[in-house]
Amino acid sequence: MSAPIFMGLDGEMTGLDMHQGHKLCQVGLSFGACETYNSIVGWPHGDLACNPESMAVHGISRQAIAEGPSRGTVEAEMTQFVVTRTTQRVHSVGWNVAGFDIPWFRSAFPEFSQRCLHYRTVDLNALCFALSHTDNEYKRVKEASKRWARDILGGTPRDHEAGYDAAASLLSFYYLRDRMEWRGE
Repeated sequence: MSAPIFMGLDGEMTGLDMHQGHKLCQVGLSFGACETYNSIVGWPHGDLACNPESMAVHGISRQAIAEGPSRGTVEAEMTQFVVTRTTQRVHSVGWNVAGFDIPWFRSAFPEFSQRCLHYRTVDLNALCFALSHTDNEYKRVKEASKRWARDILGGTPRDHEAGYDAAASLLSFYYLRDRMEWRGE
């Protein structure tokens, strides 16, 4: 069996509920700080429900979404980004990735999801909880991993830009994994 391949994955959405017509409007994938894919996902104005709070978080305008590349184009580019780096399905890494981002990706990009994404994911919140004994400790562990990732990425943090968040997630994973201790059997 081959070693798992990990990839940071993040999405920005026009709202929190895809069943109310909210859409995935920006995607980010990352195999490392220098290997990141980031794209807006285009949706016609008439097909776009927006929650003002969600839109304010990422700052992507309705106009930018309407003018963005089509889902088909983005799906083809993401697939190419992954398959040129590995023949295996990748394990997605992120903050709440399994419970939040993956369902949006599967809905918007079913072919990419089936071809490129492994069913196993790494949720960084779960790792932070595993390394903590209290809520305050959880927050400190989470912030330490994010700070370490930002230090490596350099420059001004671009929270809620999907490509940046995907790269930061993957780096946070490496930080947390290095702090986990295997004690054997």
